[in-house]
Amino acid sequence: MLIYIPALWPVVDIFKGRPSDDMPLHFYRWSGTYGYPSDFSFYLSFFIFYYFSFFARRISMSVGEWLIVLVAFCAMFLSFSRGGLFSTVGILGLAFWLTGARTRKTSYLLLFAMIVSSISIFLAFSEEFEQVSYILETFGGEDGDVDGSTSHRLKELALAGEYLSQLPPLSEGSNRLELETRIEVIESFYGFHLIKWGILGLTAALVIKFVFFLVCCYVYKKGLCSERNETQTALAFAVACLVASEVLLFGFSSAISDRFKTLPTFYLLFGYVLSGYFLFSDVNGKYRGGIG
Repeated sequence: MLIYIPALWPVVDIFKGRPSDDMPLHFYRWSGTYGYPSDFSFYLSFFIFYYFSFFARRISMSVGEWLIVLVAFCAMFLSFSRGGLFSTVGILGLAFWLTGARTRKTSYLLLFAMIVSSISIFLAFSEEFEQVSYILETFGGEDGDVDGSTSHRLKELALAGEYLSQLPPLSEGSNRLELETRIEVIESFYGFHLIKWGILGLTAALVIKFVFFLVCCYVYKKGLCSERNETQTALAFAVACLVASEVLLFGFSSAISDRFKTLPTFYLLFGYVLSGYFLFSDVNGKYRGGIG
């Protein structure tokens, strides 16, 4: 919120990833101390997924916990990260149907309130608020063309297709001299692996993500069988959602879990889940029954 107070901009410059005079689009996008809005939205989505797990399992939440969810949603919206917004909402939609949340009447009330609020914001500010237009331009602006950021991701996929057809199955490889002549930077998960390592590289990366996902699901299911360890169960659910969000949606925008600024966050969170896996597993010939 310091970005709204000009006198405090020198403080913001200490951790902000973009220069303070880069306005109005980027400077006013919330990024926290991550420096970049998309990285910040990835971090915020963890808390949303975490508390959604409690809601889906009908575990009562305090007013303070509901406030955390509200603040996280507001901060994510103000980050104006399209990858973060679309992937979080998309994964929540899947989780809504795959968990017990769909059986709760209050979930439909919350869903209705979120849809109405989002539509109201878009209708009220789509012309005046440049950041909202930035989100809408993902699907094409007034001239029918997508914005530069979306166009760059499409260029990555087109380049990946070209290399895959010419140099199967490993594509171009990590050839910086060649890649610098074709594209300035590779940002998406799918673009990175397909351009540099081809189908085999992408398959290897997806297998690793799938193993991570299975470990999270294992801990989550074991947690459901125990009345204790509610925190561990919610943690496993949230990290599973993070993995799914990158593979299914966020990966088309960013290799978010392996970016420099978010890599420690993701792997530390997975490390906590992995500790739960070993404690839940039958490592000594019998089920250990829980954590703690």
